[in-house]
Amino acid sequence: MNKTRFLAIITLTILWLLLWADVTRILVAGGLIVATLIVFLFPFPALNLAPVVRPLRLIALVAVFLWDMFLASLQVAWLAIRPQRLPSAALIEVPLITGSDMLQVLTAELICLVPGSLLIELDSEGKRMWLHVMNVSSPQSLAEARKMAHDQEYRVLAALGSQDEYDQALARREAAQA
Repeated sequence: MNKTRFLAIITLTILWLLLWADVTRILVAGGLIVATLIVFLFPFPALNLAPVVRPLRLIALVAVFLWDMFLASLQVAWLAIRPQRLPSAALIEVPLITGSDMLQVLTAELICLVPGSLLIELDSEGKRMWLHVMNVSSPQSLAEARKMAHDQEYRVLAALGSQDEYDQALARREAAQA
């Protein structure tokens, strides 16, 4: 048994005990049995849980995310209280660079946590996601929404991605600016 499975069994057993809100020998034994069955009958997919961490870019990722969240909250609040009709919304497909499930999910979650956008579907094998975005009134606003998603993926790859993925994201960003 490897370290990851052992940690999963311990974590699931603790969760089992928290759900029962009691610690007895029977509950601990039952939790260990259930956790072991779950871990061995439904094995976790292999993930690279040791990404390359670039601390300064990780700080930038968090800072820009918090700023985006603040600005988007103000924009969504204004859309809610303004005396006009609700703006139109759109579904957009956004191609991704990374093939890493972990980085795709992180990118999608950071996009979803910013008010005004919502993940509809994430196709990890096809490297794309579909987003529902608010306040879309023109093709330019659609392009801005796609750019927002690409910029978020760029920051995630700059902070946690492989050098190859980061280079691809940088090239895409420079091509979009040209």
